[in-house]
Amino acid sequence: MASTDVADLLFRFQQIQADDHDILINRFCELIQGANQDSAAFYLESFNWNLQAALNAWFEYGGAVSLPNAKFIDDVTIGEGQSVPPSTEFTKTWTIQNCGLSPWPAGCRLEYITGHKLAGPNSVEVPQLQAGETTQVSVNMMSPEESGLYESRWSLVTERGAHFGDTIWCIIPVEEGGTLAVTQMIDRL
Repeated sequence: MASTDVADLLFRFQQIQADDHDILINRFCELIQGANQDSAAFYLESFNWNLQAALNAWFEYGGAVSLPNAKFIDDVTIGEGQSVPPSTEFTKTWTIQNCGLSPWPAGCRLEYITGHKLAGPNSVEVPQLQAGETTQVSVNMMSPEESGLYESRWSLVTERGAHFGDTIWCIIPVEEGGTLAVTQMIDRL
């Protein structure tokens, strides 16, 4: 495709001012010859309906890409019924599985997406997993000073920023005398 064709295509694509997903999918198919409804929806959903990112990904991947897949298995730490004292450092660990048919590519990470950040990092690297394998992923966090119920949402993303798999949640009740303090003391014995 000539650079003037790409520039023209980008200009026309940026002119789309629609929030309706069906309209965006149809317009994507009109602008990208060779794209069908399923592939257009795949790219738009993968990039959170960001048209420019979806278009860039289409050209970068040659129109044929499948995202890895992941499934949340279990909360390893800070499970149901466990509370955290205020202003306490803790490590949240989840077990996740590659439930897809192919290995995860290099550079995947678990990334904070919304909710209370809980003083943790923006993202942590995850290992490359073969199909069917599981791993544990941990994030060091700090509970807020105030008592209450706090939630933080995380998502697995590829090196290029495409989200995949189940949303990973950290939901913690923060209360004076939280059970985490007792659990941490037992773990150190």
